[in-house]
Amino acid sequence: MTVPAIENWTDIDGRVHALISSTDVPGHVVVNIQVDRTKAVEGFADLLATTTGTIISVYFTQEAAQQARVVIGARIRCRIRRAGPQKIFVHPTNIRVG
Repeated sequence: MTVPAIENWTDIDGRVHALISSTDVPGHVVVNIQVDRTKAVEGFADLLATTTGTIISVYFTQEAAQQARVVIGARIRCRIRRAGPQKIFVHPTNIRVG
């Protein structure tokens, strides 16, 4: 049985805790983010509201992480979505570092 995906987006503010090469999604890095704040995106389900105060692992394309200059310790604001029980992906054009 296949469960349909729910279109979902959440804006987060936080700090980059770690940067790790992805071993399971080619062309991606995993950015561990200490989440300080979440905000629902109007018109979309917010499946990540409960992540405030936690460290989450978010998949970024290598290109998006490099272009945004994602580095350990940096403040970050980005839009993310849950893509299954174990995966969270960033919106590649909605990343602000600094």
